[in-house]
Amino acid sequence: MRRFTACVLTALLGAAPFLCVAPAARAQTPASPAEIAQLGDVFVGTLEIDVPAGGSAVKRYFAKDHTYRDTGTEGDNTGTWRLDGDRVCTQQTDPPVLAPPYCNMGLHRKLGERWTVSDPVTTNTVIFTLAPGRKGAP
Repeated sequence: MRRFTACVLTALLGAAPFLCVAPAARAQTPASPAEIAQLGDVFVGTLEIDVPAGGSAVKRYFAKDHTYRDTGTEGDNTGTWRLDGDRVCTQQTDPPVLAPPYCNMGLHRKLGERWTVSDPVTTNTVIFTLAPGRKGAP
């Protein structure tokens, strides 16, 4: 499924133009030592996200400043991340989207680990793999 940016949705819905501004929550704020301990391996690995039913494949690169970058079948994007209890929540910011944060991944994943979840919106199977190294990092 193609992503619709906030600006496109704003035009379609006739909403106020200020909705085109991407949220900047926590971007550029260094992660705390506790956050780094909980997510340590994601900072040196590549999170590969595959949705076979949707034909989507993404490589995600987390940074210690609460941001991430994606490269994948639907193009490149960036966003922010935060911890919420035992989950990691990500929010795409560029291109901006009118969607709530996606909270799923879980903490304490190790390099080489693979796990499967059901997408809470589409119920499609999502396969996560935390691969060693920064494979194909932009």
